[in-house]
Amino acid sequence: MGGRSGVLLAAFGICILLMAKQVRASVCTPSSGIYHLSSQQDLDELWSDCTVINGSIDMECDTSLPANERIRELEVFSLVQEVRGYLRIRKCDDLGSLEGLQRLERIAGFKLYNEPGARQGFAMYIENNAIIGDLAGLRSLKQIQGQGKRGAARVSIKTNDNLCYMDLVGPHE
Repeated sequence: MGGRSGVLLAAFGICILLMAKQVRASVCTPSSGIYHLSSQQDLDELWSDCTVINGSIDMECDTSLPANERIRELEVFSLVQEVRGYLRIRKCDDLGSLEGLQRLERIAGFKLYNEPGARQGFAMYIENNAIIGDLAGLRSLKQIQGQGKRGAARVSIKTNDNLCYMDLVGPHE
């Protein structure tokens, strides 16, 4: 009986450890406050166990790279539930979906993206991505916050030619 109960106790302990790891928030902070990402290698070098990004995710894809080096998937962010800065995805022509962000619930907007020489105060900015066909990867997103010079944080989703019905959504600035 002692051997069997020892095995059961060990199995129970492993289950508790696994559950604790799932619940525990892993906060990742970019050294400059922003993850500047332009290639798949940039993404592959990030820690993949982050649940909170204590900063911003700024992806502007380098279209001069060979196709096999361009950003094609966001799986490294699959555990992320909160981005405390802004989320920007621009010119990622090989990125087919936003899957990988499926657990993202909140963009806090403590830091906002300002388009150089133009508009300011964006918590989410998704622009000029040729093949993204839907926003289903953002299905858990419940809250976008932030305070900019012009009031509440802004969202911009534009020039993503493959998104259905985007022509029916007018600018709300």
